[in-house]
Amino acid sequence: MTEDGLKNNNDQMSEKDIKQPEIRGLNKKDFHSNQAQRKEENLSQGLSVLKERVSHLESQLRLAIADKENLKRIMERDIDEKSSYAITSFARDLISSCDNLERALASLDENDPTHNGVSMTWKEIANTLQKHGIERFDPLNLIFNPNLHQTVSKVVDDTKEPGTITAVLQCGYTIKKRLLRPAMVVISEKSPDTQPASQ
Repeated sequence: MTEDGLKNNNDQMSEKDIKQPEIRGLNKKDFHSNQAQRKEENLSQGLSVLKERVSHLESQLRLAIADKENLKRIMERDIDEKSSYAITSFARDLISSCDNLERALASLDENDPTHNGVSMTWKEIANTLQKHGIERFDPLNLIFNPNLHQTVSKVVDDTKEPGTITAVLQCGYTIKKRLLRPAMVVISEKSPDTQPASQ
């Protein structure tokens, strides 16, 4: 190709390149405007994706914080329970001593000086147990509750409602509202003559 032909070809390409946006129905201003619009749409889509990710991560963070708080609460409750009930076996041994002191009091005459000493000792131990949340209960004349009482025997008594505790052989104890030892009781029942016949 000659030099003149090459020059004409370059001139044609330049005009072609310049006119190309116009051929497609766009001028340079519209072309750049469309490019800016596409960039803005891409940025908008990217921003939406980032917002969704941030929202997801915030949700995950809230869940993690709630799990941590729940775990902390559970651990604190477990520690409180363990510390509250750590003395359970010691308390059981101590209430056996209280039972022995009660039997000794029952066998001694009230005018006996030993009775006063044993009584004072028993009251002191009972007060100490109470300070540590250990409560004694005597269910005489209450209705039998299998969660708190243990039946040793039954007696016929038509004057009382069936299941009424007529005698307490051994008082029960709770430690912070939880049963430590059930009360040993005798309960009433109706005589066979007064019970309705089964149908």
